[in-house]
Amino acid sequence: MLAFPLLVLSTSGSAVQAGALGTLRAVVRVGFQLPAGALADRWSRKRVMQVCDAGRALLFTGLAAAILLAGAPLGVVFAVAGRSSRRS
Repeated sequence: MLAFPLLVLSTSGSAVQAGALGTLRAVVRVGFQLPAGALADRWSRKRVMQVCDAGRALLFTGLAAAILLAGAPLGVVFAVAGRSSRRS
């Protein structure tokens, strides 16, 4: 997703941190892709999608609240970006 690096860039002004976020998302995705695929094949696909979508909605709602209330520290943005890349 393009929005996370742009959020980090606009918040911190650091291209290095925006690049680190992209790297984090790629590493998390590669690390979880095979195990998640094996588990998803064993479970109901409909249920897996419902759980993943509900989790993603909670993450993004929390991020939006953090941005509106406190300006979303970079740690929160990195945590949400890492968790959301596992679920996509």
